[in-house]
Parts: sequence; structure tokens; C-alpha cells
Amino acid sequence: MNQLVIRGSTVITATVTRGYSLSTRPSLPVPDTTLPVDARANLVASWGLLGAEKRHLPDPTTRPQRALRTGRLLTMLERIDHMICVVPDLAVASAAYERLGLVLTPAARQAETGAANRACFVGTSEANYCYLELLAVVDERQARASGRAHYVEASARGGGALGLAFGTGSISAEAARLSTAGHATAVETVHRQDGTKVCDVAPVAVGDALPFSVSLIAYPETWEARYRRSREAGRFSHAFPLKRLDHLAAIAPDLEATTMFWTETLAVPVFGEIRTPQMVIRQLKIGDAILELLGPASPDSPLAGRPASFASMAAWEVAVRLEDAVTLARERGFTCSDPEAGVIPGTRRASIPAVELGGVGMQLLEYV
Repeated sequence: MNQLVIRGSTVITATVTRGYSLSTRPSLPVPDTTLPVDARANLVASWGLLGAEKRHLPDPTTRPQRALRTGRLLTMLERIDHMICVVPDLAVASAAYERLGLVLTPAARQAETGAANRACFVGTSEANYCYLELLAVVDERQARASGRAHYVEASARGGGALGLAFGTGSISAEAARLSTAGHATAVETVHRQDGTKVCDVAPVAVGDALPFSVSLIAYPETWEARYRRSREAGRFSHAFPLKRLDHLAAIAPDLEATTMFWTETLAVPVFGEIRTPQMVIRQLKIGDAILELLGPASPDSPLAGRPASFASMAAWEVAVRLEDAVTLARERGFTCSDPEAGVIPGTRRASIPAVELGGVGMQLLEYV
């Protein structure tokens, strides 16, 4: 009989390929457990579109992957730098995050893109920090002229999660390689209104391969220096206990083709895979976080009829008891679900709906 076996800090199933492992902190032991395949199917089906809350329990001392090889390619993506959320009204969306107790950077106009943004930085070290970017179009003509018509269209639809930007240390070389491979990728320099440089960014022409936009990004300073400067500026001084980004997810337009795009074009190896009678979940570990690609396991799967999409929710680990985080959110006027046991032993979850946070839901995770 096919089984899911959880032993110590490792999860193995008879249907797993490429190795499916779970690295956990010594303080979070997982008891030996064996679940029959039917129970596994029920558990995985209950994950919804975001998958299990915790396949990877990160060691906080783990540093980003900087030289993982997959075949002959060297991984170009060091980390998830930020998640882009387009909002129709920057002031309204910002007010919700600030009411929750999160610190946002001051509003900044991007000279080249026709957009303005504010950012919420989350993390505990240079290895795991990232940010959620709230972005609003302020000059539609400039946005379209700069190749960002998708910002305008997303805003017209009411906003939501639009794409991911991945940090890389060799943006010019990687952009050239991607262009040679048929994915036009030109490096652009983004400036503030005062003319100072923010970063170099290279939007990748993904076509129909992915249901969200992808960009490479590089800053004038190192990740360590950027973290120190951001910490000194108070960007992590939140009054709401988010600790680190745990995972994001997307329904793939074609799971095999999408997986090949990530492994062969973006050189990100598959970290783990779970198969159930209805769903296939492929995990990509990028830096300290997981990106899940979801696909149907059969033509009869509920996912088979769903369009490809980027789940407009981010799962964040919290630094306190989950009940305390839920209480804080409710006291500040948010509709937060009751804490419940996560699928994998040692995890608990609750969530704030996307409509209350500028179009991106917030899943709160606790390790117990």
C-alpha cells in the first residue's frame, strides 16, 4: 500500500520524485507517523490552492542558495526579493497595512515606470528578508510606454498579486543568456524622482509559460548591506509579528512545460513533489522560501478546469503564538480566521482575506 511516512525531520512518499525532504529545527521534533494513501489524499486535498503549510521548516541560519547546479546550468535566482501587488489606490491599501501594525516605506515615484510604490519589509536576517511591494499606476501613459501595460490592466481589474522579482548577482549576464534562449530580457535602471539609482531590473518575457510576471533584480549594494541599512531605517520595526516569508503558489498553465521553464530556463531545480489522486504539487526552493507549482493529477481533477493563476496570498511565519497574532489582527479590525492545526505535524494556521489587505491575502503560520 502506498504510504506517506513521516520520520523525524523527513517526509517520504512512494509517489515522490527527485527527493522530498523536510528540514526542521531541532526544537521542532516530528513524531514518527505513518499515514495510508487515502489519508494522505484527504490531507493534501484540504490544502486548497496553497498546498501544505510546511514542507520545509527552515533553519534560520541557512543562507540563500548561491551556486546550485541543475544539469549544466548554474542557478541564477538567489532569492525571492519581492512580491508585486498592484493596487488601485496606494493610500487606501497602505492604510490597511499600517492599521495592522506593519511599517511601510515612504511613497516613492518611479521615474521610468509611471508607478509609485510603498514596501513592507519582512525578515530576521540578510538570508531571509524580502518585501511586499504595493504598487499603483500614477501615469498611465508612462506605464504603457515603459512596457508595463499589465500594471494598468491589473489596476482596472481591482488589483492583486501580479508577479515576483528574484534577486541575482549577475543580472547583465543572465539577461543576455535568457535573451539568447528566446526570452527577451533587457536590463533597465530604475531611478527615484531625484535621479538617484534604485536598482537594475530585467523583466523576463515568459509568454504563456507562467501565470505571473517574472523579473530579475540587482541593487547597487550587497544583500547584507541592504539588510543592515533597511534595519537601521526601521523597516523591520513592525507592531505585528511577521517573521519571514514561507511560501507562495500558482496554478501552472501546463505543469510539465512550466516545470521545464523553471528547471531548464531559470535553472531552479525541483525541491520536492507530492502526488495525490487529484493534484500534483511541485516545490521550487528559492533562497529561504518555497514557490509551489500546482497542476491536476488527472483530467477529472478540480484543478483541470481552473485557469492558470498566481494565488493572491502569501504565507508568513509569525514570531509569536498564533492566537496572539490573531487577537492583534482582530483588535485592529481585521477578519482573521480561527487558528487551526496545519496539515503537517508541528504547524498551525490562520488567515486574513485578500479583500482587507489590498488584494493579497495573508496566511499566518506558527510552528509548535
